[in-house]
Amino acid sequence: MTDRQLRDEAITLFLAGHETTASTLSWTWWLLAQNPAVEAKLHAELDAVLADRALRSRSAKTRLHGQVHHGIAAAVSGSVGMARLAVEDHEIAGYP
Repeated sequence: MTDRQLRDEAITLFLAGHETTASTLSWTWWLLAQNPAVEAKLHAELDAVLADRALRSRSAKTRLHGQVHHGIAAAVSGSVGMARLAVEDHEIAGYP
């Protein structure tokens, strides 16, 4: 692998991770906005768990948090990872 290929692969990994996170967060906020009762329950549960502490990575694993996470995954399965569209058909190693 050349230095340029290595750089291109690293950029792809970085950007793909960023795009997936952004897409997931966008769907999360949109779905919660469509369900105000669930959003209110999530806020109440987080307030109860966190009190006045700052949210740290994975510090607030709550029951509802898990339910929201799994609900979002079910609602947008495939959509989160499919933010791009091919502009034309391609064949790779004999596969269309």
